[in-house]
Amino acid sequence: FVAELAQSDRRQFLLCLAGFADLFCVSMVITCLPIHLKQIDMAPFYMGLFQSEYGAVQIFSSSICGRLVRRFGARNAHSLCCVASAAGYLALGLGPPDFPSLASLRLITALFKHTQTLQRTQLASSPDVSESRRIRLLGSHSTLSSLGFIVGPMVGGVAFDFGGFRLVTGLACVGFLTVGIATAVSAAAPAAEVAPKSSGRSSRPTPTSSALAVADLLTLQLPMSLAAQLFRHNFALALNSRFSASSAGAGLATSLGAVSGLLSGLVVGPLQSATGLGPDRLVLLAATGQAACLSLASSGLVTSLAQFAAAQAPLSFFNGLARDAYPTLLRCRLVSSSFACPEAALTDAMAASQSVNSLARLLAPLLGGCVEAALPGHEAPSQPAAALISVCLACPLAAAAPAVNWLQSRRGRLAAGCPDADRKSR
Repeated sequence: FVAELAQSDRRQFLLCLAGFADLFCVSMVITCLPIHLKQIDMAPFYMGLFQSEYGAVQIFSSSICGRLVRRFGARNAHSLCCVASAAGYLALGLGPPDFPSLASLRLITALFKHTQTLQRTQLASSPDVSESRRIRLLGSHSTLSSLGFIVGPMVGGVAFDFGGFRLVTGLACVGFLTVGIATAVSAAAPAAEVAPKSSGRSSRPTPTSSALAVADLLTLQLPMSLAAQLFRHNFALALNSRFSASSAGAGLATSLGAVSGLLSGLVVGPLQSATGLGPDRLVLLAATGQAACLSLASSGLVTSLAQFAAAQAPLSFFNGLARDAYPTLLRCRLVSSSFACPEAALTDAMAASQSVNSLARLLAPLLGGCVEAALPGHEAPSQPAAALISVCLACPLAAAAPAVNWLQSRRGRLAAGCPDADRKSR
């Protein structure tokens, strides 16, 4: 992992560090936000509405992120989103303690907090980088991001006890400002970073055409994201219901899952190099592994918290594996579709992917509540069972992804007038 970062150029290294700072700041805020809302006596209904606002707005705000990239370039758009996120968190901490004001101020971060997507887009579209190295770069980014999500809640809790919610949001503001300034003044980007004009038979990417080129992959992402969100739905309450687990035990199980997700970023590069698997096969492996782990977690074989944590650890690993391989798979599909500017097309596709994740965050509480109502009882493994149904829907789609990728590649080569090259590749 350290050697991989040492081989990266300055811009890639800063993007990996930005991933750590990003989730470090976000995890500080989201850990302390429910406590702050309770301290200001916000009603439970409004608390739920306030927390759902972020995901609902991000379904539509991802298109704004795509437009910023197409107009200013990925690096400048990332810096702009970091500065806007810093302003949003600062305003959230300094704003009046009432629901209308806080809901209005949260719109700022909901509209512009696409920094993780932009970081992964820049790493996935790095020029003159092999596919295996691109996957290793994304794995390094995921490792540092997971580390930030592990460390952030601890620092946020200490800061909240010391100076309240304003200190937490102030630290988050400083962190995002630092990331935005550091990436803005990093190595000068080439003048052609903004999407160039199309030439020849290549098509100029639009948000719609980019999303349609990867429509099957976005369809695959929805059940996989939904499975992850369903598994985490009321996680602490579910563990308490099934195993009478304390808050400390639930927190330990959550931390173990976060550590497993961190390890996936370290393993994805060596795994790809050792097995020679492409990103499509890695996503299929991740979906199959998730189904196997969820089958174990939802079965009657798991009778204790320790056994459940042991089943959850590989589940988090496979979830992280899919997260690392997915951007590279999107890029391979867009390149094979003969887009004139793969980076702009990849940004649009990643924005659509972010909308799919936001949709999963909205659907998971609703579906989780329905499953809990349909499977009442002390021993009902409702969360893993619901997640298993969702990820099993994704497995056939993941198995079909390599075939669709080959057909797209063949069509792209034929459109470019290279039938001989296609015959050789077959």
